[in-house]
Amino acid sequence: MRAAAVQTAEDASSGVSLLNFLQHFPTDIQINLPKLLKLIEEISDSQKDLDKLLTIIARDNHRSTQIVIDKVRELSSIGKFSTTLQTLEFYDSKRDRTLITDIYLPQSVNPPVIIVTNGLGAKRDRFEELAQHLASHGFAVVIPDHPGSDFVRQKAFLKGLHRENFDSTEFIGSTFRY
Repeated sequence: MRAAAVQTAEDASSGVSLLNFLQHFPTDIQINLPKLLKLIEEISDSQKDLDKLLTIIARDNHRSTQIVIDKVRELSSIGKFSTTLQTLEFYDSKRDRTLITDIYLPQSVNPPVIIVTNGLGAKRDRFEELAQHLASHGFAVVIPDHPGSDFVRQKAFLKGLHRENFDSTEFIGSTFRY
């Protein structure tokens, strides 16, 4: 299938079409035309049903939608809560290492929590500005470090100190002590 797709894309003279794809397919295939037409009809019906549903939702929830839009607009500016940053260290006894976690807290009671993970090869402070901003709107933001796949690990990998850019055991649960 991949070869047929590539050859179809490369064959600029015929253009990209289902027929051109089938002509480049490496083996003989048989198409059940009645089933194919039925499938196309079902897809078309599903699209029409989805369009109807979206129209109903938009009509019935115009007010709710406007409220959501207004809330999103509110997020574009700094929120009303002052924030604090706490950096906590957890001990991972299973792997004998310390895990550092930043927690951005708004000065509000029982804030909802957002966990932001910095991703492969990144530093914990990558989302500091976003975390401060969300905390100013009343969210608690938790950003854990990922020592087996963070910036330090990536630098070591690029220096040839590791065979892989992250340790696959990083995705196995741990026991933590604060």
